[in-house]
Amino acid sequence: MRLVTSAEEAVASIRAFQQAVDDSQALQERTGYARSWFVLTEAGRSIYAPSKWVGYVGLSADDYVTNAAKLDGRKTEAVLRNWFVVLPTGSEQHATHLRALSDTLARFGKTPSTECRFNDLAVPMEAEAMGGAEDRLLDLLEAVIGGLPGDARARLLKRLR
Repeated sequence: MRLVTSAEEAVASIRAFQQAVDDSQALQERTGYARSWFVLTEAGRSIYAPSKWVGYVGLSADDYVTNAAKLDGRKTEAVLRNWFVVLPTGSEQHATHLRALSDTLARFGKTPSTECRFNDLAVPMEAEAMGGAEDRLLDLLEAVIGGLPGDARARLLKRLR
């Protein structure tokens, strides 16, 4: 199994997870255990995939379930940091994604881990690969700034002026 080497491969993995999880009960059973979720928002709709799926190229549901113990979240998180940022817990975006992921997993009778965190794409993608990248980046910056303590937020905004 090969780790992803580009944002495009990571995005393709997120998309592939959506199809795989809909088709695999064994994969659905594992969704409640994932702590680190990666978000892809396109056309106003967010989809999610766990880091151990996103970080590897071309996984199938069988690969993921069979090799779960061999998949290394530390390695995937390290490589995915190149293109994604963690949304601050308690931020409006984190809360929005938690509600949406909860709704998604409820279809399988599952709930997100209480320690779940979200990672949002932080690099602009080609327009054909990712619609509205600038708006998404601005949304991400807004969420990060909104998660800062008041004094840090004020200092940052002053520096940006």
